[in-house]
Amino acid sequence: MLERVPDVALQAVLKVIVASAKTHSDLSLSADSEVQGGESLEAVTQRLHGSGESVCLSLRLWEFNVSNKVSLPLVLLRVIKWEDRLDIELSFNSTPADDLSDIMQALHAYVSGLAGRFSIPVFYGGMEPAIDKDTRYFTNETLGPL
Repeated sequence: MLERVPDVALQAVLKVIVASAKTHSDLSLSADSEVQGGESLEAVTQRLHGSGESVCLSLRLWEFNVSNKVSLPLVLLRVIKWEDRLDIELSFNSTPADDLSDIMQALHAYVSGLAGRFSIPVFYGGMEPAIDKDTRYFTNETLGPL
């Protein structure tokens, strides 16, 4: 989760995240379920910005490269606009065969880099519900408790 993404940085952050995937699909915007075929992520993001209500943009990212050693087959990206905030959530399912520790270490480095580059003040990763600090692998630069 990347919290309080600056409005001016949203397009650039999304461009970097989407570029980390081999392909993407299923672009949708909650307040306007009709996203036109071929409509760009940039255009839909502009509609999100223009919305005066809480709204969620979602997108599936296929073969998402967290690092040169860690790739996730499918990541759900959600941009949540509510009140005066923009948050970005990256969700994925793991399997018993996955080394979750390696994945979360790579994800920590990935989102830490995004946060530093785009002045995002809060980021964390963990098991659901990751908002619960007891289920986190990291909060900003602090590791744990998992």
